[in-house]
Amino acid sequence: MTEPSRLGEVAKVLRDRNVQLLLGRLMNSESKKFYPIFDADRGYRYPEVEKLVEGPPEAEELLQRLVDAGILEKKVCGEITSCPKCGSSGLRRTKTSEGHLEGSSRLCSSCGFPISPENINYQEVYYYALDSKGFGEISDHLFVASILDFLQKKGFKTESPGYLEGESGVVHEYDIVAHGSDIDNGGLVLDFEVSKEVVGEERAISMFAKVYDTTPLKAILVVSPSITERGRKLAAQYRIDLVEGGDINLLLKRLAKVVPSADRVRYKSLDVMTLLSLPDHLRSTAMALHSAGEATAEEIATVTGRARAVESSYLNQLVRMGYIKKYRKGRRVLFSHVD
Repeated sequence: MTEPSRLGEVAKVLRDRNVQLLLGRLMNSESKKFYPIFDADRGYRYPEVEKLVEGPPEAEELLQRLVDAGILEKKVCGEITSCPKCGSSGLRRTKTSEGHLEGSSRLCSSCGFPISPENINYQEVYYYALDSKGFGEISDHLFVASILDFLQKKGFKTESPGYLEGESGVVHEYDIVAHGSDIDNGGLVLDFEVSKEVVGEERAISMFAKVYDTTPLKAILVVSPSITERGRKLAAQYRIDLVEGGDINLLLKRLAKVVPSADRVRYKSLDVMTLLSLPDHLRSTAMALHSAGEATAEEIATVTGRARAVESSYLNQLVRMGYIKKYRKGRRVLFSHVD
């Protein structure tokens, strides 16, 4: 039986969103392992982990934290040699004056220090894998891994973390970006927050800033256990689907109500009846774009006589509604109707 103190520590570790993202990535990888890559200066690195933290030291610290919690296993997969003076792994064999390789002596490529065989540093290199026993204890708490699996069963191709470039030119990171077989037909973005306490409205605000700039077809914020009432109202105002729940089974049940199959998350044809159902301000924007075929917000503003910022807002609303597309050509952000 697992000790309560250890369960408490594991629960604390799993409230770290980087841990959730890391385990989600691991569970959806083919090998179910994190292998290092060789770096002549650093020796070895874990690039998949580094995407979530600041650099190599922080990546190893995060992995070790999961080992200490009994979630990951740490196993030797080899060893590297390094310079005893500067620590570089860029060692090469020395040569005689005739150009022949000399015995087993080495020369550091970084600092030039000559190294005899007995002075070479040897360091074990590790890979990390899920601990089968530890995984059984935490499987019901792996939010990102479970959500990725849910989306893939719905027919989505997923990236976690995923990145989208916004109208501003800034590249935004989402916890999950998902799309169907045709990436040009739009997709959805998802962020999540796991907390011991009720999550504040700041989470909805920060997600909206990204959604406003990138205009995905569907945006979902998953919160455990719950968000404040103000956060709920802001999410609704921002057209962000909100999914709340204290455990993964409840979250998945509620997520199923807001996520259709992948082939249904796509741009929609703007027919006459739909056009007539739009508010006057959006209808005039849509008609101006229809006449132009393809245009920037500034070009549409010239036609409607409204400010460029106003037309940009209306065009982005139509994008979020799935009626028009937005894309970048060089430095120009263009809008067009769906073919």
